[in-house]
Amino acid sequence: MPDFDKFNLLESKITGLLGNYGELQLANQQLQTKMSEQDQKIMELNQELTRLREENAAVDRKVQSMLEMLDSLNMP
Repeated sequence: MPDFDKFNLLESKITGLLGNYGELQLANQQLQTKMSEQDQKIMELNQELTRLREENAAVDRKVQSMLEMLDSLNMP
């Protein structure tokens, strides 16, 4: 009968491991989903940053052009 107890103990441990494995799979899937969402957010923010940098460069060029026009007036 003691051998049967060992099998029950082994079965209990295996059942526990399988339960833990299932929980870890679920947690992994949730983390993968969250990581995908964050990757999308990063991509959107990078696009916004690029747009803002381009806008800033355009404003800088416009201001520089206006300053050059003022300089060309040769005002005292």
